[in-house]
Amino acid sequence: TSAVEIQAADEVTVVLADGSTNTIADSASYTDEAEGAASAAIDSKADLSITGGGALTVTGNHNDAINSSDGLAIAGGTLTIKAADDGLRGQDYVSITGGTVTVDAGGDALKSDNDTDETRGYVHVADGTLTLTAGDDGISASTDALVSGGTTTINAQGDGVHADAQLAIGGGTTTIAQSNEGLESKLILIAGGTTSVTSSDDAVNVSDGSGSGGMGGGGGNATSGLMLTITGGTLVIDSQGDGLDSNGSIEMSGGTVVVSGPTNSGNGALD
Repeated sequence: TSAVEIQAADEVTVVLADGSTNTIADSASYTDEAEGAASAAIDSKADLSITGGGALTVTGNHNDAINSSDGLAIAGGTLTIKAADDGLRGQDYVSITGGTVTVDAGGDALKSDNDTDETRGYVHVADGTLTLTAGDDGISASTDALVSGGTTTINAQGDGVHADAQLAIGGGTTTIAQSNEGLESKLILIAGGTTSVTSSDDAVNVSDGSGSGGMGGGGGNATSGLMLTITGGTLVIDSQGDGLDSNGSIEMSGGTVVVSGPTNSGNGALD
């Protein structure tokens, strides 16, 4: 089963002692694979925080590397994460406020997915240095995704950052070096920071997933409730699909946007 399993607690903090090097790994198959059983190298049923000045390498050979059924917070340390599926997963939230985090995941690199509480299921990157390599999304949230600081580099086979409800970038340096679609959500706000996106499809895609509304979706009418808002920051795009694609509306009142992309197959700088 899991190398570290937290079955019950109010909250748990793992402190990486200064100068220490720690390694945790699980096996590729578990004895108990029933629904609700532990499924990650570090598996917690409580809010889990990791901090300190040491180093931690976690390999999730079975499924996820670190999973919390509540929230997961990274506040310090040097973390090297490798996972068969998701790298860092907190069902209520994933919060990164410090440290150096490197993730190589077969699924999503950072993921929060609470389908029962609309106030949960969010990802917040406030500080730290993140290098995320993902077989699916770099950052995935079932509600909101917020980047307000830090330095984040993403190489993803899926979306660079995907949020079901709202995606906001207010600060920091975010580089999506590889993605299918770079930024995707129903509401996207670029208010600050420096963001660069390289995508094989649309770089910024405002969509509810229905495929309706907007010329790119095959319709001629905007879908209400979908909005791309740019009020500040710098956004540089290199896309093989549309640069800025909104199935609703686009409003820009500040900031700088540079789009490099094709002018064929129905694609363009703005859709």
